[in-house]
Amino acid sequence: MKKNFFTSFALAIIIASSLFPWHATQAAETKMKNCSWEALATGQTFTQICFAKGKSSVYPANCADLSKPVPYSPDADLPCCCNIVQEYSCTWKKRVYVPSNHGAGQYVGGCGSTETPGPDCDLSKKPASGTNTEVFCCCQKTNTVSYSKANFTLPQLQIPIDTISLSDAKCTGEDHTGNCEIPWIAEYINGIYKYGLGIGGILAAIMLMAGGVLWLLSAGDASSITKAKDLIIGSITGLMILVGTYFLLVTINPELTTLKSVSIKMIERKILESDVEGQGAVSLDLEGISRVLGVECGSVGVKDLVDKSKGKVTYNNPNRGKTGPGNTVYNDCSGYANFVLKCALNKAAASQTADFFSDQVAWDGKANSLQAGDLIGWAPKNSSKNEGHVFIYLGDNLFGDCHGGDSGRQTGNCISNNLSIEDIKASAGRHSGGKLFFKRY
Repeated sequence: MKKNFFTSFALAIIIASSLFPWHATQAAETKMKNCSWEALATGQTFTQICFAKGKSSVYPANCADLSKPVPYSPDADLPCCCNIVQEYSCTWKKRVYVPSNHGAGQYVGGCGSTETPGPDCDLSKKPASGTNTEVFCCCQKTNTVSYSKANFTLPQLQIPIDTISLSDAKCTGEDHTGNCEIPWIAEYINGIYKYGLGIGGILAAIMLMAGGVLWLLSAGDASSITKAKDLIIGSITGLMILVGTYFLLVTINPELTTLKSVSIKMIERKILESDVEGQGAVSLDLEGISRVLGVECGSVGVKDLVDKSKGKVTYNNPNRGKTGPGNTVYNDCSGYANFVLKCALNKAAASQTADFFSDQVAWDGKANSLQAGDLIGWAPKNSSKNEGHVFIYLGDNLFGDCHGGDSGRQTGNCISNNLSIEDIKASAGRHSGGKLFFKRY
């Protein structure tokens, strides 16, 4: 079968476009439409015949289920021509910062409650942004990865016992929230007790009858009668202990006889959002922030500082570095990293991700070479939305950050202190095309 240079080149372009997007914002789905086999005229190339039909020459597999032109030679190398289209499932939306005369202003607009920032927007239609205007690519949440409930499989007993019946685990809440109640251990112990009670009763009855028979056959022999009495008394005593234990425990505390299910809290999904960082250097009220967090700078470690910040930092760009109402402080991701390095390590660091990762030193994705206080993240130039983000390494394969989004803007809800490598890689996958960079001060 003859090879066509233009077909191979077009195929290489399509494959490369699907594997390596030219721009993270144009993550549209490439689709082949109106595909057809076309008859090849003498001296005509695949590209020429497809161009004449207003289509592109693509991989023949796209026409595999279509009928070939009639008549045609089975050995003929026919062009498969398709319309290549880019379909975008998301739309551009603006978010405007509205100042207030009564304190910090607020952002209005942007992605709705049923939407999430995504990469699937047409870059050519992106509206202009300004000083107080941000532009987001918004996608319906139904287009994101779905998370299913925990799936529990009933244990299979190697030795089936009639008194043991295991029931399914039950979970409350939706989308990885609430608790899962697993009753298997309690049901197994309860079944074993009932099984043992039955076996004990049977053995007691056998020993009781054996004692009676021995007494009847003793013919007045004192030693045989004594043995018979011992068997009878022992069997009755054992049965009383076996049954009486339950009533004794009920008398002491009914909770002692109520076997509870094992309760496991479902792991909540972590959605880490980046945001446009504050402009200019952060102005830290170091003394005020330290007082709110209840720490003494210079005598607290990186992890302890981040742990103590939990519940006390609110994401707010315009007021980052200042104390806020209700025993809280304002900050963003880079301003908070600046504070942690200054307070815990007495290091003068930058306060913008563009400066943190200006050298673009790629991180190898491993924590064994990191030290507490090392920064991992990306610069705005690495993001299609011009948003940078930074994570702080805490040690023991854990990371912390001050994240934005709707969650981080809730009072005191900016700080995460138990992020894993998988968490930050997933965040980078959503915001920076998977790119992560390293910085140590």
